[in-house]
Amino acid sequence: MDHNPDFWPELIKHAKTEAFPDRALAAIGIIDAVVHATWTKLSPDPNLHPGPPILHVNAFPYVLPYLNLPAPANSASWDAAAAKFDVLRGLDRLMDDQPAIFEQTLENWEQIRVAVRDRVRAGVLGGGSGIGGDVATMRR
Repeated sequence: MDHNPDFWPELIKHAKTEAFPDRALAAIGIIDAVVHATWTKLSPDPNLHPGPPILHVNAFPYVLPYLNLPAPANSASWDAAAAKFDVLRGLDRLMDDQPAIFEQTLENWEQIRVAVRDRVRAGVLGGGSGIGGDVATMRR
């Protein structure tokens, strides 16, 4: 993952592909595996800081913005939106469990933390439940 600079941008591109939900779910599964991984390091570099692998690879600048995007209200794949939200909740818990590591590693830690918490509070679709959003009433 560290050796291919296009890995994360390509993976996020596939995760965003609503027209192919199976492809999106597979890409989200890889993101989930890295967020929840317990590897101590991903490269032979002895200078790597301890902490979650999501901070070791060049993934975070791509993964965080993707996870923070709300799902489109007319999302073609509820399964993909729900899987993406589960990964976001996992990242939120990881940030709660290891705040010092994230604070040492990330610039703007406080802003990132608030953004992730706000997105988790917003729910799967982010910005509302979406229920009845496309329903209009007609009067005779």
